[in-house]
This record gives sequence, C-alpha cells and structure tokens, in this order.
Amino acid sequence: GHAWKAKALYNLFEDRLQLVAAYAKYTTDTRGDSHDLYFDIDYKPTGWAKGLTLRDRMERSDGGADNLNPGNEYFLYNRVMIDYKF
Repeated sequence: GHAWKAKALYNLFEDRLQLVAAYAKYTTDTRGDSHDLYFDIDYKPTGWAKGLTLRDRMERSDGGADNLNPGNEYFLYNRVMIDYKF
C-alpha cells in the first residue's frame, strides 16, 4: 500500500498558539482505502508553566474495511493531550 499527507499550520502570539489542519489518505491491500481529516489547537504557555503544551485534536477517520473503524462507518473523536518538558 501507500499513503500521503498534507498539512497546513499557522502560528500566533510568538508561536505560543498553533493552529493545524491536516488530511491523510491511506491505500492498503488488507484494510482498503481510508482517509483522516484533523484539526489541532496547540497552546504553549509562558512563565511558571513554561514547558507545558496543551493540545486539542478533533479528527474524523473514514473508509477502510474489516472494521478499521467501528462498524466500517466514519469515526469522529476529540482528544486532549498534555505534555510537559522538564
């Protein structure tokens, strides 16, 4: 199989806030064709919380076969990620 991905991002407030949109397309022999579309908002505070990154991602996964997504339907989810660099 093969895959490709396109991504665009925009930084605001001296790179403390980042907006990301991406699309990925997958073609496989075992799971068929599928694609993902997602949007991220990343925030990196300053001051006492320097090193902290908060990310919220909304993603829609669509397509595929053999229950790649539940019931072979589209799958929409939102996840929050917290990262801290010591």
